[in-house]
Amino acid sequence: MVQWTARERAAWRVTAPRPVAVWAAETIRLTGKMGLAATGMYDVELTPWVKPLYAAYEDARVESITWVAAAQIGKSLSVQVLIGWVIDQDPSNILYFFDTDANAKYASMHRIQKMIDGHAALRAKVDPPRKRQKLEICYDGGVLSLCGANSVSQLGNKSAPRVMRDETSKWRDKLGIEAGALDLAEQRLKGQYRRKLVDISTPVQEGDPILKQYAQSDQGVWMAPCPRCGEYQTLRWEQMRWPKDETGRSAAPAAAREGAWYECQGCRGRIDEHEKRWMTARGRRVCSAYEAARVLGAGAGGAGPGQEDERIMVLTEGEPAEEADWRIDLPDGRRRRYRLRDGGRRSRAFGLHLSRLYSPFESWGQMVEEFLHCRDDLSALQAFVNAALVQPWKRRAETLEVEEITAHLDGTLRLGAVPAGYDLLTIGVDVQLSFLAYSVWAWREDRARALVETARVAGFEDLAGVIASRWPAAGDGEELGAAIVFIDSGYRTTEVYDFCRAHAAQCLAIKGEATNVRGQVSVSRLDKYPDGKVMPGGLRIGLVHGDTFKSEFFDWAADTRPEARRGEWPARSVRLPSDTPERFLASLGSEQRVEVKDRRGRVRQEWRVRRRELTHELDSMVYAAAAFWHIFHWWTTGRRQPPPAVGPVEAGGKIRTQY
Repeated sequence: MVQWTARERAAWRVTAPRPVAVWAAETIRLTGKMGLAATGMYDVELTPWVKPLYAAYEDARVESITWVAAAQIGKSLSVQVLIGWVIDQDPSNILYFFDTDANAKYASMHRIQKMIDGHAALRAKVDPPRKRQKLEICYDGGVLSLCGANSVSQLGNKSAPRVMRDETSKWRDKLGIEAGALDLAEQRLKGQYRRKLVDISTPVQEGDPILKQYAQSDQGVWMAPCPRCGEYQTLRWEQMRWPKDETGRSAAPAAAREGAWYECQGCRGRIDEHEKRWMTARGRRVCSAYEAARVLGAGAGGAGPGQEDERIMVLTEGEPAEEADWRIDLPDGRRRRYRLRDGGRRSRAFGLHLSRLYSPFESWGQMVEEFLHCRDDLSALQAFVNAALVQPWKRRAETLEVEEITAHLDGTLRLGAVPAGYDLLTIGVDVQLSFLAYSVWAWREDRARALVETARVAGFEDLAGVIASRWPAAGDGEELGAAIVFIDSGYRTTEVYDFCRAHAAQCLAIKGEATNVRGQVSVSRLDKYPDGKVMPGGLRIGLVHGDTFKSEFFDWAADTRPEARRGEWPARSVRLPSDTPERFLASLGSEQRVEVKDRRGRVRQEWRVRRRELTHELDSMVYAAAAFWHIFHWWTTGRRQPPPAVGPVEAGGKIRTQY
């Protein structure tokens, strides 16, 4: 009989890995060097939704984890925790993919390696810093390889049982072979024992890879109980409330932030910010494909104080058995008893969808304030919908037909008059070889617009009379003049420059920009005419990204139909006089938005002309909208004169651009 020594028995003894949540709470210390605002020992209870995710990562039955995640809810830290746990408890190779090599290097140097160096046990198992590479970290039992999806060659020569993919929704913008990169990353798992694929990303638009992965999972959501009625629910933006005035308009962003609250979907009770932590701490992950909750043996009002009201919830993958029966005590003394019921489906694909409404690091009031600041800026609103609400951005319209545009005709309004409440006028001018097409628009502070006048004139002498005109305002009899005029300089360039120099206090020559790198409108300075002659004193010129304003008009025109609001004209609405020329109405729909691919296969939105002879009035509207955007800040802050970028050019100006 073979006698094993104590050392030999210890060497062959199999030690089960410690649970991720327990290991992290006892091991991970947060520091400022990890790029985190919080410091101290890692508190799993602060973000309780990571506990079922950690349990799924330990579960050998689960092969993929998909987390559709917002910012500020602990997603980046949870990935670092999983990497540290693998190094310390279950060593094996890890492949961690980012959209670019630059982001992979940043995560390695400033996050992952900082975490390793901050813990003695991890540091002892990893190569010392002098032997480490930025994109490859060796440790006892495995290698952590980081790479960008833009380097496809790196995807094809490595394999590992654990693959992590970060922000796959952004791979679309970086790659011309998006699907190929995603497939190659997943192929690295083939033939591996106890393989695990982790996808964590924020969606950008419909059809993103992370949304497809989530649809194939068990589609878990985080449900939290109401402190009033105890009803479990998924937090939705539609239930956010904030102060409004008697007309229904929102209060100022700062005031709305202080008075924001959440309305329960069940009892319609008010839930304040200080109660959010109570809700999230008692939350449960529930598969949205199943029935979320069912009340058993309770009346409409539920049980009274001191009594128990039994409810049933669906059993989800990864829920510990001891939590199959639990009670929660409501703040008013009532008690709810919940039992988990098996949903009847076991999935190897774990899913979780979580918006920023659950975040312990940002209040509901801060989100309301951010929304009110960005709701009239489509690019900022898209970022809010993606990063905060974790929803794909949906395009409202690809084309506008004449029948749709006529819905914005106002029978009480005629050309030549400014509607009541519209306090600012801008003019956009599209210059052609034989005529100048212009349109005058009136604006409200909530970015609602109304057409005042549109026509074509033969030359700049006639245009001078237009910009010097004044239009009567309804109600008080006041007459308004144009605050700013944007004039296209694509044709008859020298004439446009001379005209704008002569009317420098009111007019700005503009050029179209193909990209939005410098913003919707940026101002530069010219020193020479197109023929190379020196321009005495110089001239300011605006660079306009017209596609932004076309998208804004199309989306708002499709989303703010007045007939749905009983004839009211809400914020961002488009208001057209009843005698608007048919040519102008047709021009507003003369272009359409399409998806195109460049030489590298990257997809982008582009505007294509449908009826070229009708685009001039549409362009004049775009320039008038750009002019309004350009002076909006000065106008809303009480400075009714145009900003410094319109007016005489100071000597020695700092902004200079070669022609």
